[in-house]
Amino acid sequence: MQLFGLRLAAPRRFALALALCGLAASAYGQAPAEIRRNVYTTERLSTEAPRIDGRLGDAAWARGAWFDQWTQAQPREGAAPSERTAFNIQYDDDYLYIAIRAYDSQPERISRQVARRDVFAGDMVGVAFDSYHDLRTAYEFNMSAAGAKVDLIIKGVREFDTTWNAVWDGATAQEDSAWTAEMRVPLSQLRYSDRDEQVWGLHLWRWLHRLEEESQFQMIPRDAVGMVYHFGELHGIRGLERKRRIELMPYTLARAATFEPEPGNPFADGSRSNAGFGLDARLGLTSAFTLDMAFNPDFGQVEADPSVMNLTAFETFYQEKRPFFLEGSNLFEFNFEGSDAFYSRRIGAAPRYRLPTAAGEYAREPEITTILGAAKLTGKTTSGLSVGILESLTSRESAELAAPAGRRRSAVEPLTNYFVGRAEQEYDRGNTVVGGLVTAVHRDLSESHLQFLNRAAYSGGLNFRHYWGGRTYFIDGMAVGSTIQGTPEAILRAQRSSARYYQRPDAGYLGVDSSRTRLSGSGASLEIGKAGNSRLRYSFDLSYISPGLDFNDAGYMARADRINADVRTRYVVNEPTRWFRSYSARLDFSQDWTWGGEAIRTSGMLLGGGQLKNFWSVDAALRREREALGTRLLRGGPAIRMPGFSSVFGGVSTDGRKSVEASLGGSYARFDDGRGRETSLDPSVSWRVNTAMTLSLNLGYERNHDEWQYVARAAHAGEDRYVLGALRQRTLRTVLRSSYSLRPDLAIQLYAQPFFSSGRYSRFKVVTDPRAGAYADRFRLFEGAAVQPDGSGRYGLDETGDGAADYTIGNPDFNFREFRSNLVLRWEYRPGSTLFVVWAQSRSGSDDAAYLSTRPDAYRIGDELERLYDLYPYNVFAIKLTHHFSVD
Repeated sequence: MQLFGLRLAAPRRFALALALCGLAASAYGQAPAEIRRNVYTTERLSTEAPRIDGRLGDAAWARGAWFDQWTQAQPREGAAPSERTAFNIQYDDDYLYIAIRAYDSQPERISRQVARRDVFAGDMVGVAFDSYHDLRTAYEFNMSAAGAKVDLIIKGVREFDTTWNAVWDGATAQEDSAWTAEMRVPLSQLRYSDRDEQVWGLHLWRWLHRLEEESQFQMIPRDAVGMVYHFGELHGIRGLERKRRIELMPYTLARAATFEPEPGNPFADGSRSNAGFGLDARLGLTSAFTLDMAFNPDFGQVEADPSVMNLTAFETFYQEKRPFFLEGSNLFEFNFEGSDAFYSRRIGAAPRYRLPTAAGEYAREPEITTILGAAKLTGKTTSGLSVGILESLTSRESAELAAPAGRRRSAVEPLTNYFVGRAEQEYDRGNTVVGGLVTAVHRDLSESHLQFLNRAAYSGGLNFRHYWGGRTYFIDGMAVGSTIQGTPEAILRAQRSSARYYQRPDAGYLGVDSSRTRLSGSGASLEIGKAGNSRLRYSFDLSYISPGLDFNDAGYMARADRINADVRTRYVVNEPTRWFRSYSARLDFSQDWTWGGEAIRTSGMLLGGGQLKNFWSVDAALRREREALGTRLLRGGPAIRMPGFSSVFGGVSTDGRKSVEASLGGSYARFDDGRGRETSLDPSVSWRVNTAMTLSLNLGYERNHDEWQYVARAAHAGEDRYVLGALRQRTLRTVLRSSYSLRPDLAIQLYAQPFFSSGRYSRFKVVTDPRAGAYADRFRLFEGAAVQPDGSGRYGLDETGDGAADYTIGNPDFNFREFRSNLVLRWEYRPGSTLFVVWAQSRSGSDDAAYLSTRPDAYRIGDELERLYDLYPYNVFAIKLTHHFSVD
């Protein structure tokens, strides 16, 4: 086995490398001094509660302590802020009250940009509470000078989850030489211990947009590991009443759709409508634990998924956008080497079985699987134990078939139960964390035609992280395992899937067993390094994933069968220099092997970039991959020798403080054999038309010449033939977004994405000697009369040269066009209560093989736009009203 070109005796050398990395980490530098934390002592409200209107003339704000000794964090750490800021915090049994006064010597230059919720825009202030005081997680509440609200959860090192939406009040106002913010945060929205006297972590910050300057109550170094770890402290909260708070959020929904009618199809008359209702409920079991429940929920998402053209063997990964699964999602995260043990979009996905139809038959199939109910229990104990439990039940879905003999129904998705459990225990104020996750999926497979699915799937994992040296150094370890159970058909399908390809003829360590009813696997990783508190950071990571590991019933995993070693170094300068406000450089090396020890990737990457003194940003990257074996290209065939390649990337963006901001990025890659190359260009522009309206346009153009694109597998003379082709592909994507905020709680949003992708194949070739050293020896090229179009969109291939086709393949050329859009009016008419009015439109079309046989040229954008416009649209009109009730 080789590591970055060096011969290694694997286990002992890896252990030695890890030991050396640990010794280097321990020897490098000295641990930073103990953090000196600012302390703010709050007081119980002793007057009438302030009116939340942004004006600080209430009697309450004449009492309590005002704190104004802030420190600049960006761009000059530790310097005095350009403008003074002061805050006051008080509380009662139900609420926290926060007042912030942001002084400004140039009040006419305060940036007031009206934006929808959870969008950072213009001058801003914010407060965050580590109410568990675990030094890891905090709840943050922010206000813009225009009155827009942003709330989020801070987690991990520097991760932010803006999908969390709490129910709270906030407003802003203007004074002669300052702007002011006033907030009222219900204690029910936070999680805290049941101690009589509370100590919380506390963070306040201010963003001065015209200077791109951030000042803070307790300065958090930009190279710090763990943002919450560096918070100041909030003292003085005592004697909070023990309450069990119940929040109810019923919804009602009306939806209508119009689409192209299909003559003769009784299920496609051109329109469809439905209505529904449901209930989300949140029960505060204690001050630290909450139970979320959903009955007959609407798990629809407002914004459509982006269009993609996926020519690989792997499933496309989409981000979660449904509110129920987004809230508290950080508790369930368990990412192992690029795979997710829990991928919430498995729940409620489209049915897996497609009902076959014959001539004269029509099917009506459900687009998604109905989620009958879901529940989540989340919280954290005073001893530092975090717990997350999710349970969901999806229904048995049926499709209806209309045939000349009559109608019948057939199941297309079984009744399925999903369970996820996650726990983490902290020690030494979060410097040591030990945790685990389990998932379980059970399906009722009473219908024989659904038994290609796994009957049961279980996975589990353990994670460990330890910091030392003032969180300068770390060691991180994970171990995972899985078992799937089902009929021999289901397990055979798993063995032959793109994640593992047990059928590969040259993989002696694998082998298909068609009688198996169970498949198990494991994985582990270990990383050690220096994470922060200095300019230089580095790490070494070693991991393996056995061929049988499978997360894909409850999670997402593209491929198993991999051993990986990574070395990463990074140099970061956060202080302004002669040319830059900040900059960084990074150098990475990576090596992958199969479980059998064959090298399948050796790569290195150099990246660098920063923000210039004029507030422009630049970045660039250089990547190099050596020749290696490709075990997935032939979709279950033998491994094939793949050429190495080199690629470059560069990007520049203009001053983000201006009303018009633009960026341009591009990349170029060239393969060592000189036959393949990829080019991309990504320009974008954003325009703040006024304080209420923004427009943005993002373009993406890709041109790809791939000599190694998989086309088909065929049989000849009792043997498999693997056919590749030279693909010339062009893709154009456009994303238009617009937001018009009439008020911070009332906004209209537009999302529109035209998408075009066209591909033409040539130079068909059959693999003859996949590991041959010379390119010409790996294939037999079909030329001239060896490629025989049959007029119906297929090609005959003559391998023997006798003038007769030995096997045929379909015409792989494609022209695909799609348009997706959403127009959404969102009105939060009271905290936690929202009205949505939505119009969504999609158009999608592609050309058949017979048409493409007459059009060997690639698309012309003008023609494609016209043809896209001619497609019949699928329109969805919906109104949804959610109302929030709170019961103490």
